[in-house]
Amino acid sequence: MKPMKHSGLALANAAAASINFSILFYMLKKKLGRIDARAIITSFIKISIASTVTGIISWLIIRGDMWTQGGRTPEKAAVLCGIIMLFLALYAGIMHLLGSDELTYLMSMRKKKG
Repeated sequence: MKPMKHSGLALANAAAASINFSILFYMLKKKLGRIDARAIITSFIKISIASTVTGIISWLIIRGDMWTQGGRTPEKAAVLCGIIMLFLALYAGIMHLLGSDELTYLMSMRKKKG
């Protein structure tokens, strides 16, 4: 873990998830025959754009000295919870602007329950 530290763990997790998706996608396509890959790729691109924008903005905001110092755990936890909620809303807003089918589906499911 020394060369990349925690970044290495995140990279390994992302690589494993990508390989897992590729294998499962191949197996599903083999079982079902034809899959609308264009819709899946379009959705993937929208999710990637929203994730990248949200990630870059959060990285720029969270670079303060507070995170490099020890202690202040309750304060850090409260700030982190607020940041997570803020960026969840930012991500959802970006997905709404991009016209995400998944977000539209989730919102319609929520309306049916409420």
